[in-house]
Amino acid sequence: MTTDASGSNPFAGFAGFKPADMLDRMWDMMRMSPFGGMAPFPGAASGLPPSLSSMSDMMAPLTSVEELDKRITDLRAVEQWLKLNLGMLQSAIQALEVQRATLATLRAFGAFAQSSMSAAEEAAVAAAQAASASRADARHAPDAEAAASDWLMAGLWNDALK
Repeated sequence: MTTDASGSNPFAGFAGFKPADMLDRMWDMMRMSPFGGMAPFPGAASGLPPSLSSMSDMMAPLTSVEELDKRITDLRAVEQWLKLNLGMLQSAIQALEVQRATLATLRAFGAFAQSSMSAAEEAAVAAAQAASASRADARHAPDAEAAASDWLMAGLWNDALK
């Protein structure tokens, strides 16, 4: 943000920016500096702060219809500018809330995926260990086909059927 040489006008860098001109005029009408203390009004001693009645010029009844129309137009323009800024601020807040919700959802999905992957990995390791244990048991057990053929060859099946 730029200021003028005296440092009192924060809108000096926006010379072509009409809303800034309106704000400058609005602050001038109130004879206040928005980013400091009360600005001295014309004719006041430079060392003395102005009284609070300096804002009364803003509220004083005007006798000229043209001046009233000008002030109404200026204040309506400021109102529209503030509404625009309010809309942009609300949109920015809503976008940040959506971003926060998205990040929370992604973190929850990531945690769920990590826990399910570790559970699947543990199940795969357990299945591999069970399969290797059953192969080891099969090696130590007699061959089922060889035992069946020996039983049939010996004719024991005839004795078993009687």
